[in-house]
Amino acid sequence: YFLSGALDIINASEAYDLGYTGKGQTIGIIDTPVVVTHPELAGKSDYVDTLPSVDFDVIDSGHGTHVSGIAAASKDGVGMHGVAFESGIWSLPYLVPENYQLDFDAFFARYDVRIYNNSWGYSIWIPVFKDDLTDEYNYDSISNKILAYDPATKIIIDHFLGNSEHSINSVAVFAAGNDGQLSPAILSLMARYFGNGTLSNYLTVSSIDPACVTRNNEGNLVLSGGSTGVYSDLAYGAELFTVSAPGTNIYSAFPSGYAQESGTSMAAPVVSGVLALVA
Repeated sequence: YFLSGALDIINASEAYDLGYTGKGQTIGIIDTPVVVTHPELAGKSDYVDTLPSVDFDVIDSGHGTHVSGIAAASKDGVGMHGVAFESGIWSLPYLVPENYQLDFDAFFARYDVRIYNNSWGYSIWIPVFKDDLTDEYNYDSISNKILAYDPATKIIIDHFLGNSEHSINSVAVFAAGNDGQLSPAILSLMARYFGNGTLSNYLTVSSIDPACVTRNNEGNLVLSGGSTGVYSDLAYGAELFTVSAPGTNIYSAFPSGYAQESGTSMAAPVVSGVLALVA
């Protein structure tokens, strides 16, 4: 519980005492391939089988495995456990070489998956925030910026910001980005500019450093001035749908066993896990 670096900071034990464990929930993970045979994920993790074979020496599997562990690793008395330790994982190996075909229809066909973690993005920022959608920052112009990087990304964003029953009844969680900017990267800012119902189903997550968080005599958490990770993109322009969570030196599953990693990528699955606890 304490080894993860995140659970005590979010008062997870209070949720556990009330019986919240994530049981019955499945968290969608869009990331690098997840090592579903890892002891912390075995039996609870499944994925869209679009990879003919996974050569973990070629494809980075560490990021997706680490993220999945933070959200839902088993509570088995070994290593660490995830926030929603009885939740399942449904992963899309999205961050893979271009020659792999991605089956988005199969991935989004699971209506039991209502929480989607996105610990990825592009280092693109909208320099000036404007609410007038007739200016250059409208749906088409922003979509073109995304399409310039990867057409598949637009499929994902359109699903989350769409008006289907599934998209409205699910939550997309995005990492803010790790470039120390005042505002989150472009994908984490989408809800400001377009979409239906987005303020209720789109969350951006910045990072705090658990080492800079203490408790006062009443047991309440106190954040010091250095609690925000220096790398973390902040919430300017996305204040209505941004939260912060522990993201520095978070201990979780890794293909070789366990590892500590830092970034808003680590903070986002903490929030996804919390959502699975209370869903």
